[in-house]
Amino acid sequence: MKPVVDSASAARDSLSITRLQQAAIQSGCGTVQRYCRSQEVHGQALALSAFRQGRYRRGPRRSSAGRIAHERLFFSTSCAKLRTFSLLYLGDATTRLSRPMNRLKAFFLASRSPVGKKILTGITGLGLGLFVIVHMLGNLTYLSGYEQAYNSYAHKLASLGPLLYLAELGLLALVLVHAAIGVNIYIRKRRARPQGYARYKTAGKPSRQSLSSRTMIFTGIVLLVFLVIHLKSFKFGPGMAEGYVASLDGTPVRDLKRLMTEKFQQPLYAFGYPLAILLLGYHLRHGFWSAFQSIGWMTPRISGAVYAVGVAVAALVAIGFTVVPLYIYFSHL
Repeated sequence: MKPVVDSASAARDSLSITRLQQAAIQSGCGTVQRYCRSQEVHGQALALSAFRQGRYRRGPRRSSAGRIAHERLFFSTSCAKLRTFSLLYLGDATTRLSRPMNRLKAFFLASRSPVGKKILTGITGLGLGLFVIVHMLGNLTYLSGYEQAYNSYAHKLASLGPLLYLAELGLLALVLVHAAIGVNIYIRKRRARPQGYARYKTAGKPSRQSLSSRTMIFTGIVLLVFLVIHLKSFKFGPGMAEGYVASLDGTPVRDLKRLMTEKFQQPLYAFGYPLAILLLGYHLRHGFWSAFQSIGWMTPRISGAVYAVGVAVAALVAIGFTVVPLYIYFSHL
């Protein structure tokens, strides 16, 4: 017996899915296809369409009621995800073949949807994660045998001029977008379920729900506050006018190494900084895996490997940032 669809909108959604598939193939948009495959939506939609037409049956044999329930379960999620994601990359799936949508308009429409917000969160999160790794490597130059290695690194960055300002504006935009979307997702989730669960339990595969995933909003807010304090202390802290001057090959430069040394001799900075970095590690632990999942780069085959890499990256970042303040504090006791 063929499944019964009791909604006219469901029929329109089926047509949207078919046209989205055609548009993806004709445009050669591999991003849409990868996303659909990773979310196990593309195959479900194809199976649903073919099953309606009686071509073949996907998965184990089910009763009529079971097939209807199975269809409705995947149909609602498939239509929503495919239509939303198509706005971001293909325009309106129902008219893409005849009338292209303005990509900027499509982007803003998609970014307002739950799926679009998750994608933007993943992209901005990966961008910020890359910056964190580069920043950590720069901080480790403090431990170099060359006395002025850290000041040399900082001076090279400052000498970039307009490029540095452009990069800082880009980073500011990433932080604001990432934070705003994260808070919005959390608020929407709380509105959908005002009363929390009585007890949490790690879900394991494939959701990877854990303590780090449940505390993303809280670690994110703490990190945002920490970022403001960090910038005030170092980026906008005392400079050459206040006497923090070092000589680099005869050129006077800002003595950031001295500033860092003085700050981390204070217990509040020496131990507060590693505590904030520990929260950063927790944030990265789930954020790395979640970003791949949200963007659509995840497949069941690589899910475990991506999660393991995320844990390793989070641990290395936490260790890399923590070792400098602790070294400074204990070496100056």
